[in-house]
Amino acid sequence: MKKILMLTILIMAFSGCSSLWPTTDELHDNIFSERASGHNIYYGDFSEILVIEDISPWIMSRIVYMPDEGDKWDDPEVVLKRGYGDCDDFAILVMNIAYVVFGIEFDLVLVDTNLVRIIEEGGDINHASVAIENIVFDVYNLSRYSLDIPIAFRYTFWKVFNIPGVINVV
Repeated sequence: MKKILMLTILIMAFSGCSSLWPTTDELHDNIFSERASGHNIYYGDFSEILVIEDISPWIMSRIVYMPDEGDKWDDPEVVLKRGYGDCDDFAILVMNIAYVVFGIEFDLVLVDTNLVRIIEEGGDINHASVAIENIVFDVYNLSRYSLDIPIAFRYTFWKVFNIPGVINVV
């Protein structure tokens, strides 16, 4: 009951935010009806896929992919206001919405998407994605990588969103 009350408060606060942010009507109604009915749908492969599949198109309809120099992590609200970002901006935005709306804490992972190269052998770290447990999701391409993809760095949800003055949970 406490989780449902907390989720209701988060959703109400979230929907009262700037019109930049998604409302419950803009995201998949089935997920919200399952959450509201008390079903534990956020632990398990199926629910995380639904969340990614529902959040990513919302983001891609508002944000244009544009690479930046280096790996500057921008606050999700800044990314929404300016209307463009790169893979780490997409991933952090998904992490933010997934937590505030669905209560799911994805991690940010930096990976080498060319599976022929291995990080330890000098491969490049060329992409940011989100992960939960051992499943890495490509936010931009709506696909899952195999568990063999080399993860160079993994940042937990709270490590990413506690960077002072840079990124905050909305």
